[in-house]
Amino acid sequence: MSPAQKYAMRYQRFAHEHGIVPSALRAISMASYHHAQRNPRAVMYGRPLTEEAYDASRWITEPFRLFDCCQENDGAAAILLVSAERAGDLRHKPCYLLGAAAEYGLAALVEVHDAAELARGLAAGAEIVGVNNRNLRTLDVDVEASHRLIGRMPEAAVSVAESGLRRGTDLAELRRAGCDAFLVGEALMTRESPGAALRALLAEASEAAEAA
Repeated sequence: MSPAQKYAMRYQRFAHEHGIVPSALRAISMASYHHAQRNPRAVMYGRPLTEEAYDASRWITEPFRLFDCCQENDGAAAILLVSAERAGDLRHKPCYLLGAAAEYGLAALVEVHDAAELARGLAAGAEIVGVNNRNLRTLDVDVEASHRLIGRMPEAAVSVAESGLRRGTDLAELRRAGCDAFLVGEALMTRESPGAALRALLAEASEAAEAA
């Protein structure tokens, strides 16, 4: 059980007993980020938070969203890596972590978007490979990216399709193509109840698989 899951149960009990409304968590995060802008030593200095960004952030474990939790995540079981070339587009200097992840017993999901990145990831020893259907340079989404690359992965690799997965038929088609797992974010976190949205998505995927 992660720290967030442990404290989520305690918080829900506390909120129930004291009549704390759900919007209280947003208010606490907003206040914390507001004060961080006045402290140059704060991790979130220069990164203000808006209510819209808070409400759109992904769930970590209900009732906690991303901005309710410590950004330096303790107790992680896995990390998500992008290629060195992709990391070169980012503001901070890239850090090479695949070997370090293995040393500390972390599963590393290595993210790729095209055949060249896939080849480099496999050559580096990636065992779990995620195909990001979103081009992080243009933000265009093409689910066919997963279809193109999954067939090029070795059988021993765990393949993960990421981004742009909104329908159960998307999952069913990719599963037939050999995809082992899926990373779904926006299609769930933009819904009022992510849990209910996930159940509906899986039910639709199951129906599509049976009908095929």
